This record gives sequence, C-alpha cells and structure tokens, in this order.
Amino acid sequence: MRLRSAVTLTSVVVGVGVLFLPAYARAGLGGAAPIAWLYQLICGGFLVAALALARRADGAGGTMADRAGTVFGPGAGRAVRWWYLVGVSVGQGVVAVMGGWFTAVAIDRLAVWPAAAGLVLVAGAAVAAAGRSVAVPAPLMLALTVLAGLLVAGLLPVPEAAGLASGGLAGIGAATFMLLFAFVGWEATIRLVQPAAASRTGTIAGVVLVAVVYLVAALAARAGDSAATPGWSTRAGAALAAIICTVALNRNLVTVAGLGAALFPRTGTARGRSAVTAGAAGVAGIALALIAQDRVTAVGVLAVPNAMALAVFLVAALSVVRTGPAPARGCAVVAVLGYGALVPFGWPAVLVPLTLLVAVAAAARIRAGRPRASTLDDH
Repeated sequence: MRLRSAVTLTSVVVGVGVLFLPAYARAGLGGAAPIAWLYQLICGGFLVAALALARRADGAGGTMADRAGTVFGPGAGRAVRWWYLVGVSVGQGVVAVMGGWFTAVAIDRLAVWPAAAGLVLVAGAAVAAAGRSVAVPAPLMLALTVLAGLLVAGLLPVPEAAGLASGGLAGIGAATFMLLFAFVGWEATIRLVQPAAASRTGTIAGVVLVAVVYLVAALAARAGDSAATPGWSTRAGAALAAIICTVALNRNLVTVAGLGAALFPRTGTARGRSAVTAGAAGVAGIALALIAQDRVTAVGVLAVPNAMALAVFLVAALSVVRTGPAPARGCAVVAVLGYGALVPFGWPAVLVPLTLLVAVAAAARIRAGRPRASTLDDH
C-alpha cells in the first residue's frame, strides 16, 4: 500500500513538464537550474505535509475546490474551479506545441512542428469531445513519461520560444515560477491521503519519489541544440514524448469538460461537455498559433497556468492556516511564505487569477441582489 500511495501521488504530479522544463531551466540558468527545482520541492513538501496533516485531523476529503468552498465560502470554491478551467485550457496550447515539436524531431523535419502541433491538438480534442479519455494505467504512464524525459534530456524544444531570462536572482525567480507547471497536483494530497499509517509513509515516499524524478531530470538536462541532428535514442524518445503529450492533452480536456459541468450545470449533457471541450481546445489553439507566429513565447503562455497553480497552492495553504491543527498550520505558513515569494516573478500573469476571483465575487453579489420570483399567485 505504501508503494501504491507513493506511485499515485507521483503520477498525479509528474507529467509532461518533465519532458521539456528541465531543458528550459538548464538553458536559462545553466548549472544553477537545480536551485529552482529544489525551491519548488521544498515548498511542495511543506504544502503536502500541511494538507496531509489537515486531512487526517478533519477527515474532509474532496477536491481542492471543495475544501476552499468549505473554509472560505462557496465563492472561493467557484473561483478555484475557474482557475483550473482557465489554467488547464491555456496550458494545453503549450502541451500541443511540445507534442508537435517532439513529432518533428522524431521524423527529423523540424520545420513542420507547427502543423504537427495542430494535429496533436485536434487528435486529443476530437477524442475528448466524444467523451473519451485515453486509458493508460497510472504506473505505466509515469514510467513511460520518465523514460521519455530521460531520452530527450539533451534536447531543447523550440528554443526560440523559450524566452527565459538567465542569471541572477531574477533568472532564478523566473525559472522557479516557470517550474510551477511541473508541480500541479500537489494539492491532490487532500483527496489522496487516508488516515492509515501506511498512507502516511506512502505520502512521504511519494514526495521523495517526485524529488528524485525531477532532480535526476534536472541534472540530466543540458542546453541542447535544435539544429543538431538527433540520434536514434533521442528520436525514439521524442516519438514517445509526442504520444505522451497527445494522451495528456486528451485527458486534460476531459477534465476541463468536468469542470465546465461543475460551473455550469447545463453543460453536464454530452452535447454541453463537447461544447466546453471545443471551447477549451479553441483557447489552446489560439495559444499555439501565437507561439508558432512568435507573438509570444512558450514560457510567456505558461505564465497563465502557472499563475493559476500559484493561486491554488496559496489558497490550499491558507485553508490549513485557517482551520488546520497546530503542526499543519506551521507547515502551511512556510508554504505560504515560499509560494508568496514567487508572486513578483509572475507579474503580470498573477493578475489573471485575482481578476477571476473578483469577477466571481461580483457575479455572486449580482445573483444575490436579484429579486426572487414570487411563488404566490396575484389575485
């Protein structure tokens, strides 16, 4: 059970980010890249500890949106769902770009990556719109993702789209903010942890396993050269990475459809979920097109989902500060300070979750101010 708990948490956290973020961080920071990874791992460790201790104390499971709604009110829960909806939708543009780039590397036709990225997006979205999610066992998906990440460790995807500042505190801060994309899933601790002692050690083992995977990837990565001819192992890894990106994109769009149903009950039908999926794919397509036309960098697009992830992590930690037991509150305070220090490096993208929060609150006030229809007949 310990191993299963560890693998479950690791598979929730480790995703497509391991395929390209180590190379991006290495390109921007050189040998200092592990510092950014260590910072994220330390903050994540305290957040997981806080959520796990709170979960065992109050027994409340559910999603992070459920917990935010319970602790801070329904509006907070709705805002968290909006953060996920927007963040995941925008982020799939980058996932498609990476899938297209890896496809181009695999067939040794780098110039076709924008078209290949479009095909990845269409393929993943089409299956999701049909209400289908590609089923791959979590341990297998994790193993294949890590394998692909190691095989393409020396490849710098779409280098002209990286746009990462290098050197100094600003560079480290920007890289650390960028790496938030690789750690979305820490907050799932609130629903994964069980009171059993085996689950506790499994959670610790999961954090350690995530750390091992990302630190090995960070150390294995080096600033690649997109102009160099990739070897057979790199091309094989790129082919596998392209498949993983397509599968991940499909699953994420299915998740978006579920979020849409939670936010708008009328979209709970098959047609409604397809419409939400199409809308999310459209947002991802716009992001893809902007990157392909050099209007914005991949890291620039990642700033939006990263800002949403940062907001979710802060709300998760603050919820424990407000209602958790003493040991959990201590861990949560450290997490709040750690993640809070990244806010300046996410400017101005951090305004997006704040704007959504204000909009959700305003909409709630408008709904509350509407007069209710009378249930009595006028005579």
